[in-house]
Amino acid sequence: MNQSVPIGLLFLQAAIFLPFTLLGAIELKTLEQLNQEADLLLKKLDEISGFEQMEGSYPTQLKTVELPDLPSFKKANSPTLQQDDLMDLPFADAPASLNSSLSTNDEDYQDLNFAHPENSKNQFNFYLGFSIPNDTEFSQDGKKAKFKSGVELGVEYLRFFEDESYLGGFVEAKFFESESAKDVSTKGDNKMINFGGILGQNWQFSDSLNLKTQIGLGASSNNYEFQTLSYDKTDLSFFYAFLIGLEYRWSHYFTTSFYYELDGRAEASQLTYHTFNQVGFKAGMAF
Repeated sequence: MNQSVPIGLLFLQAAIFLPFTLLGAIELKTLEQLNQEADLLLKKLDEISGFEQMEGSYPTQLKTVELPDLPSFKKANSPTLQQDDLMDLPFADAPASLNSSLSTNDEDYQDLNFAHPENSKNQFNFYLGFSIPNDTEFSQDGKKAKFKSGVELGVEYLRFFEDESYLGGFVEAKFFESESAKDVSTKGDNKMINFGGILGQNWQFSDSLNLKTQIGLGASSNNYEFQTLSYDKTDLSFFYAFLIGLEYRWSHYFTTSFYYELDGRAEASQLTYHTFNQVGFKAGMAF
């Protein structure tokens, strides 16, 4: 009986203390896991804090810091590069050299205006026209002389000024045939050599399109022939011309124009004044 008591007590102690012992072991194991998870959490927090510091200084550390591939970085806005960073990029030299060759000075772009730049104020024009002589009269009896259509060709030099007015000179020749004189059909080769000065003005519609108006004054050496009248005389007389035309400037140095001209000469030899109508084409070279 005395031996059964201690055994019973032992069983009682085991029954009482065993659950508490197991519970303590489980509790110790749980606390150890919590400590490990806390350590991992602290490490994560340290990594996030360090990344935020790096992210704050990213624009100035662009060349030396390689950012980790983290989700927070993917969501972040792209940084704005500073001017110093852009200048170090490989392609920065090409725009710089291009911009250095450009100018904002309006004087550097004056050649884009086709209206006679500073280095081409002079111009030579070569022209060819269809000439229609009007009737003239013999001064002695007032009988008419009639002529067939002919041609004119010539050259002129022009010097332009700032307001697009110009002065110049011309030399031209007219060739036409006689048709009748004093009511009698006749033949004859007639020619006029005219020369003199020019005063004119360009009226600009645009940089490449001009309206030309000019007058010419000078002298005319003319030769008339009427075979049936045995008339063949050369004389010198006053010459005048009025011209209007439309000029197109293809470039600084080349122009073309169409013109209408009314010109004439004063009385010469036995013939009264004689006028002509011309339409023609000019080609010009500026220099």
